[in-house]
Amino acid sequence: MEAKSALAEFGLSDKEIAVYLACIKTGVSSVVRIAELTDLPKSTCYDILRSLIAEGLCTSVIKEKVQYFEAVGPEILLTKLKEKETKLKAVLPALKSMRATAATKPSVELYLGKEGVKSIYDEVLKTKKEFLVLGNHLRFADFFKWFSDQFILRRVKAKIPCRYIAEQSELSRAVKKQDKDELRQTHINAIMNTQKAECYIFGDKVAFVVLSKNEPIGVLIENKDIANLQRMLFGHVWKS
Repeated sequence: MEAKSALAEFGLSDKEIAVYLACIKTGVSSVVRIAELTDLPKSTCYDILRSLIAEGLCTSVIKEKVQYFEAVGPEILLTKLKEKETKLKAVLPALKSMRATAATKPSVELYLGKEGVKSIYDEVLKTKKEFLVLGNHLRFADFFKWFSDQFILRRVKAKIPCRYIAEQSELSRAVKKQDKDELRQTHINAIMNTQKAECYIFGDKVAFVVLSKNEPIGVLIENKDIANLQRMLFGHVWKS
């Protein structure tokens, strides 16, 4: 790796690199000489040199009323990197704790329109694990037409099982007869007859979908505790 690239990785700007390398090459130099070598204005060189001195990369001395500058030995860069590493290691536990706290905060996404709501069903299949559904198959099939059949075919092809609490209807009873072939367990429950919303529980996510022809909407929540709560409630309805 070239010196300029290495210094850039260290965090120095292009102008700082130019001034630092000029100091390395010339030893003790005046700002006039550094300005000549770098093609930078003297005022700019002064500002950069003050910055390098603050970083501990350069020193200055005044001789006969003229200020001279000199680069500290390049090995100082390794020392500073070790100092930064030590400081970073000291705060790592706190940073990890902050990240863990952020990860526990629920993530909520809103989907509008038929195409937006379809994205939720794609998310369900992405988990590739069993999911739970509280739904109304009659409403689902009527709202999505061919998409509802495609969703089932995609799920079966991916070998993803599901448990389904559906409404009392001829269609849901017909669906139940296909349970074995379609990797599904279906329970018929009249409480779903009048429901306009569906609930999907998968992984650490819960999705609520309202299949309204005027304005279909979906809400996707990602939070392990919320998903576990919904699984528990689903279990009570399943047993009933």
